[in-house]
Amino acid sequence: MSIMKKKIKIYSALLIAVLVLVLVYGFVPKFENAQYREYDDEKLEFVTPPSEFDVSSHKVHTMSYTLPVKPKSLTRGDIPDHKILLSTANGQRYKITMKEVNAEIPITTTGLKWLWNDPGGKLSLCFYVVNIIVILWIMYLAFRIIYNIRRGEIFVSRVAKSLEVTGFLLSFLYLLQLCSSYICTQYFINHIKLADYYIVYKYDCNTLLIITGLALIVISQVILMGKDLKDDQELTI
Repeated sequence: MSIMKKKIKIYSALLIAVLVLVLVYGFVPKFENAQYREYDDEKLEFVTPPSEFDVSSHKVHTMSYTLPVKPKSLTRGDIPDHKILLSTANGQRYKITMKEVNAEIPITTTGLKWLWNDPGGKLSLCFYVVNIIVILWIMYLAFRIIYNIRRGEIFVSRVAKSLEVTGFLLSFLYLLQLCSSYICTQYFINHIKLADYYIVYKYDCNTLLIITGLALIVISQVILMGKDLKDDQELTI
């Protein structure tokens, strides 16, 4: 019983800490210290699509990436003709700043051959496969929990264990999203160069995963504690 109480305290403290961090992160200003390089041939312009981007030809294949970006310094004194994106419509003018772009790059191979030769593709595939495995595992545990509940088996060890494992898997899924997002962003920063814009890290992980996961773990320990109390009462009687 004392071990379960310690576990409940630890998991409850983690849950409270995560909730506080989520609330604080929502109100604290975000600071970016991302480094970027400027290149001599940097240019952002409207042009007629060159041959390597001529999608009308069936021989042309491209790979697209949706990337969170931020403009480089717009006050560079050494480039007097530096331009900004300006929107004018119906007498109103707005300065436009892109925060996300879809960048396409021509590729010579497609399918599994491209995936084998591209490190970023293999990395994304690994994260995708692990995600699928974890999600299928969670679905299996959810069906098992529902099956036990329909049989009237609620405060039993099997349900508590399934809830605990599900909680750990949901928390792992959140950490996997966090790691994959950071690693993929670092890969894009090192391999994709954009004119006038640089790639930044964007936190888009689902915090409900870890909150729900820790909550299920706490509930599982409460169920186990209740089961032990019930067993002790039955033995006493």
